[in-house]
Order: sequence, then structure tokens, then C-alpha cells
Amino acid sequence: MDFLFGALTTLIVSIVLFLLNASRERKNELFRRELDRIFALEEFVGEVVEWVGGFQLGHDEPELQNRMRQLAIKAGQFRRYPTVKQALRDIHNRAGILLVDRREHHDFREAQKELEEKYQEFIKAIDSITGKRKT
Repeated sequence: MDFLFGALTTLIVSIVLFLLNASRERKNELFRRELDRIFALEEFVGEVVEWVGGFQLGHDEPELQNRMRQLAIKAGQFRRYPTVKQALRDIHNRAGILLVDRREHHDFREAQKELEEKYQEFIKAIDSITGKRKT
């Protein structure tokens, strides 16, 4: 009888541990996927900010206009994170202002500075989610 009780206890413990481990693995996989999305967003935004703020690339290219539209859409894709959503909106706004200033040959230094400030706020918002710390 003790053997049967011990075997049954071992079986129940094994099932519980299996279920807990499966749940933990599922959560880890979901977290990894979310981190991948966030890091892809960080790269995308960095490219857009560099393109808009830089001198080497054309500012009237259709690809840049497409990326600006994508940037606006990304705010909706990341609504789950209010600080990231707002930072995306701010970057989109400042990038648009900078593009207009460049196109109309205005002094764009202030707009360029503001875009960089908004980008730094975006990075802080991303870091608060991912747990990354500046080294």
C-alpha cells in the first residue's frame, strides 16, 4: 500500500511540475517574441530618425514617406505601452516638422535638436520596458 501511495504521489508531483514548467516556457516564449518586436521597433525608429536628421540621404524619397506612414501606424501597434506610444507620436511629429523645414530651406537646427530629444525619450521608454540599463 505504501508503494502505491508513493507512486501516486510521485505521479501527481510530476504532472504538477510538468504543467508549471510548460506554463513558464510559454510565458518565456511570449516575452521573447515581445522583446523581438520591441527591438525591431527600436531599430526602425533609429533608421527613420537618422534618415530625417541626416544629410546623406534624400528627404523627398518615396521610401522615407512610406516609413513616416509606418511610424504613425507603429504608435497604434504599441498602444499597450503608453510611454512608447507617445514617444512614437512625438518623433513622428518632430520628424515631419524637420522635413518641412528642410524642404522649405528654413533653419532646421531647432527641429533637429527636438527630434533628437524625442528620440532619447523614446529610448528611455523602451528601456523601461525591456529593463535595459545604460552602461
